[in-house]
Amino acid sequence: HEGPKRNDPEFIAAYVMSEILGGGSFSSRLSEEIREKRGLTYGVSAGFSPLRRLGFFLGSLSTRNEKAAEALGVVRQELQRMASEGPAQKELDEAKTYLTGSYALRFTSNSAIANQLHDLGFRQLKATSLKQKHVQALVDQWLGQNLSPGTIKNRMSCLRWWAEKVNKRAVVANANDFYGIPDRQFVSEQSKAK
Repeated sequence: HEGPKRNDPEFIAAYVMSEILGGGSFSSRLSEEIREKRGLTYGVSAGFSPLRRLGFFLGSLSTRNEKAAEALGVVRQELQRMASEGPAQKELDEAKTYLTGSYALRFTSNSAIANQLHDLGFRQLKATSLKQKHVQALVDQWLGQNLSPGTIKNRMSCLRWWAEKVNKRAVVANANDFYGIPDRQFVSEQSKAK
């Protein structure tokens, strides 16, 4: 089904709603209703795929042929319930906690960082189209998440490596302070092993 594009003002609200409805966790509405209560599938999911000119709302589940109509009926029922009632406050709070808490896991490798650049709205760009404004947007996002300076500097190192691999090394400044990344804070007399 058609969904919002990444630059749609309602995208974030729709994204949180889709997490509640059919996100990757077993606590989504669809998982609860179709998997847990009725045992119709092992896994069910739904979510948005924002593209440059159009966004899609996609869902998937696997079930036995004789249970397909029942499973699809529950999907339609939950879509209608979300449209008419919206999420409960508890669902909204849990989804926001999950989404913000798991976001850092999207930066665990060079390709994951490249994917984040892509997902930040640069879907129409090729890797060789990397510009300083893209790097600054990514750093601003990390700073806004209150990540530690050490974490951001480690990510910058990966980003520099990636930029070099796509022959765009000059796009990423050599100095971290160019981006307003603060110095690391070292605490003496305190064990980091805790």
